[in-house]
Amino acid sequence: MLKFKKAQLGDTLTWLVATLIVFVILFFFVFGASLMGRTKDVGKFRESLVSGSSSIGDYDIFLSKSLFTYFQIEDTREKADFYRYLDESFNNSKFDEDLKNRLNEIKRGLY
Repeated sequence: MLKFKKAQLGDTLTWLVATLIVFVILFFFVFGASLMGRTKDVGKFRESLVSGSSSIGDYDIFLSKSLFTYFQIEDTREKADFYRYLDESFNNSKFDEDLKNRLNEIKRGLY
C-alpha cells in the first residue's frame, strides 16, 4: 500500500511549496504597494518611501487648484465672480496661505 502513496506525497509537496511561494510574492507586492501608497498626501509628496518629511513645500493645494481654475475661465464677469468667491473664502480663513501672494506666484509661472 505504501507504493501507491509516494506519487501523491510528491504532488502534494509540490503544490504546498508553490502555494507558499505565491503567498510570499503576494505579500511583498502588497507591502510595497502600501509603502508607495503612504507617500502620497493631498498636498504633499514625500521624496522617500520611508521618510516622514515632505519635500515639495507647504502650500495650500486647494488654493492652488482654485487659482488654476480661475486662470482657465475666459468670461470676464464669471472670472470676477469667481475671484470674489476666492477672496471671501480667504477672508473666512478657508485657505492656509495668502491669496494675493499665491495668485502672483502662479501668474508669474504661467506667463
